[in-house]
Amino acid sequence: MRWWQTAVVYQIYPRSFADATGDGVGDFAGIRGRLDHLAWLGVDALWLSPIFRSPMKDFGYDVADYCDVILHPYRRLLALRRASPALHAGSCRLLEGPAGVLAYERAAGTERRIVLVNFTGERVSVAAHGRVEIASDRAGEGQPYAGVVARGQALVLRA
Repeated sequence: MRWWQTAVVYQIYPRSFADATGDGVGDFAGIRGRLDHLAWLGVDALWLSPIFRSPMKDFGYDVADYCDVILHPYRRLLALRRASPALHAGSCRLLEGPAGVLAYERAAGTERRIVLVNFTGERVSVAAHGRVEIASDRAGEGQPYAGVVARGQALVLRA
């Protein structure tokens, strides 16, 4: 059986799930702040309702541009997940990061990976160490992590 055939999938509508900034609109920082609750419930995967750019006449379902979200890093992350025990199984620990940035560490045995995903519209400094193994825009792959995640960029660091 494939993992998704027995997985618990939880759908989140980001605008209403959790508001970390206090402006009345849910955000990625709010989702990030509740990930431990979802893990405690036994959730294996998240399904996010529309996260594409939208004029918001239909609460995000009126998508203006299906390419205006970082889709290609996830394909590359899935490819690495198959080859890397640290991304496929093992422990997962959220790391401190600025609002709008998802940062977590996965470890299996001696293998460790740090995943950084910047959902903001600007460059963000994130404290982490390692070599860039995968970058959504292929920038800096094989190089030491420079401490900054570009706008809309996803990185996997070999710690």
